[in-house]
Amino acid sequence: MSHLSAELTAKPPSGALARPALRRLFLYAVIAALLVLLGSQLILTRHSGGPIERLMNIPTGGSAEYIEMAQHGTMAGPAPFRYRFLVPLIVSTLPVPAELGFRIVTFVCLGLTYVVAQMIADTLGISWRGSLIALLSVFCARTHAFNYWNPLLADGWGLLAMFVMLWALVRKRDTIFTIASVLGTLGRESVMFLTPAIFTPKRWKRAIVPIALTAVAYLLPRILLRTPEQDVAHFYAQYHELPKFTTVRFWESMAVSWSYLWLVLPVGMLFTPRQWRPLIWRALAWAVAGTCIAVVMADDTERMVAYLTPFVFLATGFLVDHARSLVLDITLLVLAPAHLLIMLATVPFPVHPHGIVTSSLRLELLVFACLAAAASMAYAISSERGAA
Repeated sequence: MSHLSAELTAKPPSGALARPALRRLFLYAVIAALLVLLGSQLILTRHSGGPIERLMNIPTGGSAEYIEMAQHGTMAGPAPFRYRFLVPLIVSTLPVPAELGFRIVTFVCLGLTYVVAQMIADTLGISWRGSLIALLSVFCARTHAFNYWNPLLADGWGLLAMFVMLWALVRKRDTIFTIASVLGTLGRESVMFLTPAIFTPKRWKRAIVPIALTAVAYLLPRILLRTPEQDVAHFYAQYHELPKFTTVRFWESMAVSWSYLWLVLPVGMLFTPRQWRPLIWRALAWAVAGTCIAVVMADDTERMVAYLTPFVFLATGFLVDHARSLVLDITLLVLAPAHLLIMLATVPFPVHPHGIVTSSLRLELLVFACLAAAASMAYAISSERGAA
């Protein structure tokens, strides 16, 4: 009996422990590659109106400035684009045209983001079912699809940095958190909104280095790369942000960016496992604050709310696992691709003039999706409580 007990309690060889982890990582990579392939072929081709390469002529959201920086150096870009010099610098080192280089960097970042997202879900105890439904929901969301429609930006880089930072927080890898925060900020300064999430009153010393280095990464380019005629103050002095809040267009863009996932986010976060609540909710609070600042300071609303992506992913996974409802699973699995298909039908992003009942097809989907999601969540949660 003692011999059997010793065999059962004996530790398996290190190779045996590594093999399942490598298999999971390989599977994560396959799923990520399939999503990137789908997004790059379906969304790019549909919105470019022809071959994929034709999308390279779309100069929206700062694309033209980033391409100019990759082709002619950092100082070729105006403020504030020149302060986000890291991604154009990486693109300039690739032996391909700048437009193709941005596409490569963005798609690699998105693929790695999906891998890290699944790693986070595994660490937090989210099931395979919950992880895949959450990943599909985020992938099909309008705000995330923008990364495929216009990959000539640094958004993919920033998204990857935020997911890595969240993974590092969960795994208590402070060095990786600091590296991701600094490099992310040099490519897209909005990444630094998540940096203060490492601070806690009991362990405040661990926050000094990442916050200090990230602040340096933010300030140094604005000191060294500024010129009298190209200063960020001049850029924002010409920008009047308050009038946009009175327009229907702004609130419409805000609503359709995450659609029904705006409802899933708060409900799903309520089901965060107890041991992870302080960390996840603290990080969410900083991300929400950063998103609010970004929405005020920038015009492209659907891009700015993308900073909530890690938490929409987690909330969806938490909700699916807690509810354990086939009705909810089917609802989410139907609504996600429906949004992607409707988005592809409304080229490229404006309101489609011909809805089924009203003049806007995507607004009709928004209303239907929110009602369906709310009803399925209420049914799933009530059924789960009744069974308990």
